[in-house]
Amino acid sequence: MRQLLCDLKMPSSEDDEARRRLADNAQAIMAVCQNGLGALGHLLANSSPVIEDGTVGADSIEALGWLMAELGDLAAHCMVLAAECRRTD
Repeated sequence: MRQLLCDLKMPSSEDDEARRRLADNAQAIMAVCQNGLGALGHLLANSSPVIEDGTVGADSIEALGWLMAELGDLAAHCMVLAAECRRTD
């Protein structure tokens, strides 16, 4: 995912509308990721009984951990992308 975002072509500095749209969309994705990560954190913090009794397996918790790491990286890259799009040269 990180490489995909790094390979994304930045619209030319003359295309203000495309840069604004890209910045707005990147910022919206960042907000969704952050809200979702917060919700997952709350769910995990309150799910210890079902983890302890084996109802939810360790592989599910591991998968959520990897997902949370990727979403955090995505949010960070979206922030950088939005800042770059809004930068004026």
